[in-house]
Amino acid sequence: MALVKNLKAPGNKKALAKASKRVKSRDGRTVWAQRSRRKPLFLWFTPFVGKAARLLIADMQRRYGCKPAYGGCNGRFNGPLLARLRSDAYPPKFGPAVVKAARSQLGVVETPVNAGPALEKYYAVGWGGRPNPYGWCTWFAAWCWQQGLKAIGSHVKLGVQLGRVYMPNTGVVLAAAKSGSPHLKVVTRPKPGDWVCMFNGGHSGILEKVLGGGRYQTIEGNTSSGDSGSQTNGGGVYRRVRYAGQIDGFVRYVA
Repeated sequence: MALVKNLKAPGNKKALAKASKRVKSRDGRTVWAQRSRRKPLFLWFTPFVGKAARLLIADMQRRYGCKPAYGGCNGRFNGPLLARLRSDAYPPKFGPAVVKAARSQLGVVETPVNAGPALEKYYAVGWGGRPNPYGWCTWFAAWCWQQGLKAIGSHVKLGVQLGRVYMPNTGVVLAAAKSGSPHLKVVTRPKPGDWVCMFNGGHSGILEKVLGGGRYQTIEGNTSSGDSGSQTNGGGVYRRVRYAGQIDGFVRYVA
């Protein structure tokens, strides 16, 4: 802001006072500071921000196939787009509740193979308490998700049916999410509580933490405590670290 000094003429000061304000300099002397008549800075960027927002909304319309009735992507929110965005809502309490449930099961071991008191409650999510002939990693993950559903007050029965999806194994879970199940969504930026599909559809787990560098800390059922045992049929619930190359995808529950 330009400062105008040494204006001794009374007429000059009077004229300048109409467009200026009186301020004090750092050394205490009185100076005249010209008032800024410029447009506020944020107003200069408003047209560009508005255009960016319209482009973003138009991109969502194309991605979700929610175009206006008269065709084209107009960059405005409409009923179909809002409905789709609401359907992708991630319940904030769901993930922490899932992780808490998974942690509570650390150290559970099958006794005998594919059986035991703890496993019966996993099977009850989808098998009605019957022994599971295919292993139980999927049902452990489903049981953890069921605790998350209880935390958000949902009545969806995961193991029996999640939208249009019956879940007998990991591969079906991932395939269902990719095909557009109403409650399953494949994500590329996972969060704690997401379902981890691993080893070409042969194993499931719950994501506990993203470690970075392509590493993910999981809690898994029916695995081994280390790399020396079976990774997909180890018989216990253990905390593991998996790498991006071992993971088929991450699936999230959406309301």
